[in-house]
Amino acid sequence: MAGILVFLTVLVAGIAGVFIWLPKFLEEPSVVRLPQGASGPGRGAASDLPVSVRTFKASRIEFTDILPVMGSVRGTREVDLKFETDGTIREMNFREGDLVAKGDTLAALDDREARLRVDYADSKVETALAQLRLAEQRLSVNEDLFSIGAIIEAKLREAEIEAEQAETQVVTARRERALAANELGKLVLRAPMDGVIGTREAEVGEVVNPQKIVATLIEISQVDVELGIIERDIERIRLGQRVKVQVDSLPATPFEGRIDNLAPLIEGKSRTLTAKVRVANP
Repeated sequence: MAGILVFLTVLVAGIAGVFIWLPKFLEEPSVVRLPQGASGPGRGAASDLPVSVRTFKASRIEFTDILPVMGSVRGTREVDLKFETDGTIREMNFREGDLVAKGDTLAALDDREARLRVDYADSKVETALAQLRLAEQRLSVNEDLFSIGAIIEAKLREAEIEAEQAETQVVTARRERALAANELGKLVLRAPMDGVIGTREAEVGEVVNPQKIVATLIEISQVDVELGIIERDIERIRLGQRVKVQVDSLPATPFEGRIDNLAPLIEGKSRTLTAKVRVANP
């Protein structure tokens, strides 16, 4: 079932697996002969004639009870897609009904400022690394001088502290760079799972925030078919019952499922009971 079918109306035929016993004629009738000398109906020689008896063999057949019901298809899981930060939408790479895979880039915000912050963080990392290399070189020289008694221990300790501070600056610069890269990543909206785009709620150029829904994504590996069962037919359905689903766009291809959930109450105005059928979506 293609993902696009999520938005189509379906006709569901409920299958009541009712088994009844019906007679089936044997190909050859069985003949029962009375014992010799036994009295049969009538008198004289006619009573000695064999009596033909037709018997029947019971067999079990499946009786299909068709219950046509209109319903709608919904994904088993729907996710609201939102950006993690504020910004202006720069691009949208999807339309309603598009099939998407996990990790696909769906939309992006204007990232010019964020990229400048990443570049600045990169430069701070390079500067910190350069200072660390110089501090390590000075420390190496001072260690050699101290070993031959050319400098006092205090000078060596100063070089060691300088190298430690330079190393700390590298760690800090790299952390800042990671934070800047993380903020840049928040400007890209990716599909969290395989599915089909439901509704598109935003457009290019629009300013959004983390509360703004950009689109909905529907998981379609399995779908739920929601049915409205009228009151007089409720006794004909049950949990676990097999159901065949026919979609308007694929009338010759029925899909099988089972009733997965029945609402506890009948809706007041429509006097219908909502039943959900779980259908695999190959």
